[in-house]
Amino acid sequence: MEQSGKDLNLSFLLEHEREMILKVLQKDEKLRKREEKRIRRLKNELLEVKQKGFIRPHDLGARQCTRCLKTLGLIFDRGDLCEECQSRICSSCRIVNPRTREWRCTFCDKLTELKVSSGEWFLEERSKRFERGQLSSEVVKQTILSTPLSESDCFSINSTMSMYSETGDYGNAKVSGEILLNVSYSYKTGALSVLVKECHNLAVGDERRQRTDAYVKTYLLPDKSRQSKRKTSIKANTINPVFNETLRYVISHSQLETRTLQVSIWHHDRFGRNSFLGEVELAFDAWKFDCHIEEWYTLQPKVEGSIDAMLQYKGELTVVLKYIPEGKNVTPTADQVQVKKSFLKGKKTSPLTLPEGGMVELLVKGAKNLTAVKSGGYSDPFVKGYLLPDSNKSTKHKTVVERHTVNPQWNHTFTYCGLQPGDLNNVCLELTVWDKETVSSNVFLGGVRLGAGTGESYGKEVDWMDSYGEEKRLWQRMIENPEVPHECTLMLRSSMCKCRK
Repeated sequence: MEQSGKDLNLSFLLEHEREMILKVLQKDEKLRKREEKRIRRLKNELLEVKQKGFIRPHDLGARQCTRCLKTLGLIFDRGDLCEECQSRICSSCRIVNPRTREWRCTFCDKLTELKVSSGEWFLEERSKRFERGQLSSEVVKQTILSTPLSESDCFSINSTMSMYSETGDYGNAKVSGEILLNVSYSYKTGALSVLVKECHNLAVGDERRQRTDAYVKTYLLPDKSRQSKRKTSIKANTINPVFNETLRYVISHSQLETRTLQVSIWHHDRFGRNSFLGEVELAFDAWKFDCHIEEWYTLQPKVEGSIDAMLQYKGELTVVLKYIPEGKNVTPTADQVQVKKSFLKGKKTSPLTLPEGGMVELLVKGAKNLTAVKSGGYSDPFVKGYLLPDSNKSTKHKTVVERHTVNPQWNHTFTYCGLQPGDLNNVCLELTVWDKETVSSNVFLGGVRLGAGTGESYGKEVDWMDSYGEEKRLWQRMIENPEVPHECTLMLRSSMCKCRK
């Protein structure tokens, strides 16, 4: 149990998140103790019944029913042994299961009933399946209580990461200064260690108060989810902060070669928006992992997004795309069909009653090298699709969730019906890959957009009609060669913001 607690890292949780989890665990503990008390009471009552039926010491030589103490015969009504408690029982103290014709003694039958009504059977089965030492609510609680809060977590920090953008002020402070980093990788533990040592000559974060309260934040790009975020503590009122704090990532060497470490410095504003003070990015595709590298890096201003940012490696998605013109399509299965919204006309349409027009059929085969967002080095990925401009349930489609993998295989077909030839240059098939989370929001892993890439839809300028490269070429091949399946492996975008070409 102690080892599981040591391996559990909850330092990324904010203060209000820790408090919320602790409240849930405290309520769970209270309910568990109340239930244990009820079960003990029921057990004691049952033991009293059992004690009353036991053979007394002076009757040990007699052949008696263990339950009712009835004298048993030598030839007739000799009694039989209960399969569960191995006690000799007369015919009157047996409970027969009408389905299996097997029987138990009255005590064992009552005990089984008790286990069902109290839920004890579940606890017994769980103890068989889960060995001692695995993760439990007690480990989570003790880890939260023992993890020290950084100074930055003690305030209402306004540095929440949204799905495709990041909050904070980028233009309030003039970027200056440099940062000293010591970066190393351990093949033995599979851990990347980023020792943030110090900064020199940072910009003033708060011009009005002439004050800089600096902290350092890192992401292992292209993953900008909360699981990838690491932060140091805040160093108050200094433009030359000394941190000497190590930020760690557990990641395989092969995956690390496709990542870029983003290190940014921020001024913490307790009552407003944090101010950006500069950043550096270290690409690991040609990094010397066999040595410690300590170096001063000059801080750079924030660079506007470009197509290069969209091409940061997030993994690959393999699909097969086909357009079937009207009159040549076959009826797909009910779970594959999605109808274009404009054909619904406010009425509930049966999926198998197809509107006039052709259909786009997409086979989502699988993905490779997805971002591992869980501590075990894996994700639980699924794909979600929309036929834009309809972004509601009328065109929504999802694959199943593939568990514990970064190389999933779905082989799931999406079918979109009711499409005229003129629609193909005005619609866009958006596919996004997500990591399934049970108690929090799903994590975005990447996406693609398949379309004409004209920037317009039905005469209106739209930011989602931004397909480029192989995304655009695949869609064009589909239009030019109908009824032919076109397979393609597409590199996932790290963001679904409008692509700047």
